[in-house]
Amino acid sequence: MRRSRNPLKGAAAIGQALGAVIGRRKVGKHFHITITDIDFSFERDQAALPIRRAKSMTCVKKQAN
Repeated sequence: MRRSRNPLKGAAAIGQALGAVIGRRKVGKHFHITITDIDFSFERDQAALPIRRAKSMTCVKKQAN
């Protein structure tokens, strides 16, 4: 998503733009997102990473057989 000259203001506008990106990329499950009236912040979901890695390794092993 390209940043416009006029930054988005308000949680609704920020959430709408962010939702479009997350929906297109299907990455919402990987992040914890906080939206306020003036900005947003995100961090990776560290607790779920080992679970996702184990599942992906299971799929790789099944495909190899």
